[in-house]
Amino acid sequence: MLYNNIYIPSRSVGDEDHWISTETGSHILLGEGGEIKAGMGGKFNGQKIGEVVKTWKVDSEGKALNTAHEKKAVSVKPHGTITEKQEGFIKSLLNKKAFTHEDADNLVFEMELKTGKTKGFDVDIDNVGSMSSYTASKLIDALLKAPSKEYAAAKEKKKEAAMDKYSKMIQWAKNNGVKGVKNMMKAKNIRQKIIEAGLDIPNEFL
Repeated sequence: MLYNNIYIPSRSVGDEDHWISTETGSHILLGEGGEIKAGMGGKFNGQKIGEVVKTWKVDSEGKALNTAHEKKAVSVKPHGTITEKQEGFIKSLLNKKAFTHEDADNLVFEMELKTGKTKGFDVDIDNVGSMSSYTASKLIDALLKAPSKEYAAAKEKKKEAAMDKYSKMIQWAKNNGVKGVKNMMKAKNIRQKIIEAGLDIPNEFL
């Protein structure tokens, strides 16, 4: 349904009355001629929705601002698009969770495999508001399962320390003439080689 070049989704209620819906979940009942019957507190009952909508301005995010009500935000996004609550929650989670663009691409791939569709799943974590409500719900699920940034950073630090220890052990073994030691060999096998060479394994490599 278009009013003043603003799209507002509607659902039929008989031949005359029908509802228009806001993103916040509110519904406005309109008569056959577009007159407001319910849903706006009674103040606008009887007035044409087209006349009321003319007082709204659309901001850069596609939301209507009702200037007659101190510019109170009224969403006019169609059904199926991300809600303000979803968008806010996703942004909050992205600030806390270790979720990368690669993770977003993997989520799209997973959704395509499960649904058999190859279009419509745009998980853009740089532009959250562009997603559909369905995609947003899947992203929220993935974000809730993702580790926190603190945990991921600690895990990465531990991994780097282990790799550094491994590299130093290989180098120490080679410097001390241990035969058969090479990169990609399991750490326990390197230690065995050191023992077979008649050397004591330094505590830092245990």
